[in-house]
Amino acid sequence: MTINTTRWNSAEHLKTEEDIQLYLEACLEEAGDDPAFIAHALEVIARAKNMSQLASIKQGLTEAIAYAAGQPSQAVVHPPKTTDVKAIRDQVGMTQTAFAAAFGISLSTLRHWERGEGTPQGPARVLLHVAAHEPQAVLRALEKAS
Repeated sequence: MTINTTRWNSAEHLKTEEDIQLYLEACLEEAGDDPAFIAHALEVIARAKNMSQLASIKQGLTEAIAYAAGQPSQAVVHPPKTTDVKAIRDQVGMTQTAFAAAFGISLSTLRHWERGEGTPQGPARVLLHVAAHEPQAVLRALEKAS
């Protein structure tokens, strides 16, 4: 006697939005710290909804996970450009003390950045980028704010 089996396809059983929501909630709960599990769940949902865009997102997520784990990957990495804080300060023509005071940066942080012992992040990075291209506009705006 032979038993014929077929591979279980979760996507075939996700017929309503509620089914998909419950499936995703269960996967998130079960996944723990395993991003590959979530990527697989997204692929199943994409198949259930015939959504090629979600499959593409899943592919990108899979590549990012492999890259982060140091595995070979097709991921295209775009590292952020470094911010040359000293060059920006020199371009503006200010001392460290004046620059730090004008731009609301602690003097010690500015000195660390200029020595390469850290890099500006978030809003500070944006402010420095704008200051590099339009220093007088930034200084005028900061002057009006005080």
